[in-house]
Amino acid sequence: MRRWCSWLGMQMKRMLRLLPVLLAAVAATIGILGLCAALLLQGESSGEGKHRFRIGMVGDLSDSYLGFGISMVQALDDSRFMVELLPMEEAEAERSFRRGELSSYVRVPDGLLDSIVYGRNDKPVTYVGSEGQKGLESILGEELADIVSILITRSQSAIFGMQQIMGEYGRQSETAAVTEQMNLKVFDVVLNRAGLYTLEELGVSGGLSTTEYYLGAFLVLFLLLLGIYGSPLFLRRSRALPELMKSRGMGALAQVFGEYAAYACMNLICLFIALQAVGAVLQGGFVEIGEWGPQGTDFLRELYGTAFSAALMLSALQFWLYELVTDAAGSLMTQFVCAVSMAYLGGLFYPADFLPKTMRTVGRILPAGAAFGYVQGGISGEMSLKTAAPVFLYLILFLGLSGLTRGLRLERGRWG
Repeated sequence: MRRWCSWLGMQMKRMLRLLPVLLAAVAATIGILGLCAALLLQGESSGEGKHRFRIGMVGDLSDSYLGFGISMVQALDDSRFMVELLPMEEAEAERSFRRGELSSYVRVPDGLLDSIVYGRNDKPVTYVGSEGQKGLESILGEELADIVSILITRSQSAIFGMQQIMGEYGRQSETAAVTEQMNLKVFDVVLNRAGLYTLEELGVSGGLSTTEYYLGAFLVLFLLLLGIYGSPLFLRRSRALPELMKSRGMGALAQVFGEYAAYACMNLICLFIALQAVGAVLQGGFVEIGEWGPQGTDFLRELYGTAFSAALMLSALQFWLYELVTDAAGSLMTQFVCAVSMAYLGGLFYPADFLPKTMRTVGRILPAGAAFGYVQGGISGEMSLKTAAPVFLYLILFLGLSGLTRGLRLERGRWG
């Protein structure tokens, strides 16, 4: 035990010598992540962040009814706050679309209104988007084109049918008045459709608000980046010392525990500083997080436990990766690739709900996804064994793998 304590003390001294440089890097990272968070949340809350989808209208818009309909939608309909319809030539629309100034454009065929009025309905409206484009904007654009096409076709077909029936019964003199009434009813349904539903916001993911979600995401991303910042602690270690300690009776697992304790302590110090920065922002009233409001101290007290546990698990993962790949370039590249890929799949850059189901499932299973789910539980105050168990199982697994890897290297006498 005394020998292990000496080994631990040696690792702590190495960690403390590297800590000032690491803290400078951590301060820069906190500043960058804080700036990204401020821009993200400002865009989310301001009107500028809620930009409208710009959709070009190309083709024969000369018909007075069609032109009146587009003008009415843009002037009176609720969709004007989300979608902006811009009549233009097709060449201009294509150039604007390629420059990213339009979300998409819609091609209106010649004779559309005549086709509708006479009941042929053989002139479909064409939605134009980029190849493979399946983002939110393209889906909205396709749905908008489909809704407009169906709405005009069905309503005008009904009016045309009504005119034929009235003609057959000899009531042609009433056709104009009834046509006007039917058109007004269609317009009334379209313009007042917002009253047919209510909107209930459940949050970005798991019931968390945007601020809460990205707070957890930035904390886990910060912990992943610490694996790169802590590289000097591993790249400068003596390769002969572990063999010397083994000859004195200290096994691979005991060595790993001592080195891991120093590395995890370093990461916990960095995390504590990051959380204190979050607390200062909350107490300063610069941002409010859900029900916590400006009470940053109370919020952080609930978050410390989950964040620290996630830090211990991710530190164990990073420690094992450094044991697995020992050369400088390879180890740094491994840390970077693992951090970025797990952050992407785990929903740290944007909500994972936008990803395909298989990728979401894999992202939740990976260590970063498990840590993120655990931190989200700490933020929402809804902890469960389902979110906590993977974190502690991963912690045990990675420490065991680190001990096994160290033992194999000591047996073979190879570190490169």
